[in-house]
Amino acid sequence: MAKVSDGTATVGVLRLVSTAPDGFGPFTPHPGKAFGIAEIPLAGVTGEAVFEVMNADPFYVERADVPVYVAFHHAHPGTADVAGTFAPISATPLSSTSAPVPRFANTGVPQTAFVLPNPCH
Repeated sequence: MAKVSDGTATVGVLRLVSTAPDGFGPFTPHPGKAFGIAEIPLAGVTGEAVFEVMNADPFYVERADVPVYVAFHHAHPGTADVAGTFAPISATPLSSTSAPVPRFANTGVPQTAFVLPNPCH
């Protein structure tokens, strides 16, 4: 779980969930390991983590702090980029009477989270 804060105090909670790639699906908490750490499986070089907001306060402007841990068996040089957006993601760009509600456009802009240097240097 991650904390949601208004900048001074914790006012809500985010829960990592298992869901479809577009964010649709029932609430299914993602199982965690020791200390609440959950593995995010990679498909090739891409992984996805979806969090559901639990216990938010509509009277606060909130932000989410999501801790990330990196573990690997063999270090390969490279850059890890992270992007965030709301879900469920929709490919329907216009108003619709048949598309699911709510739905959001994918507006996430990737930003570098960390860089693994070449271990041979």
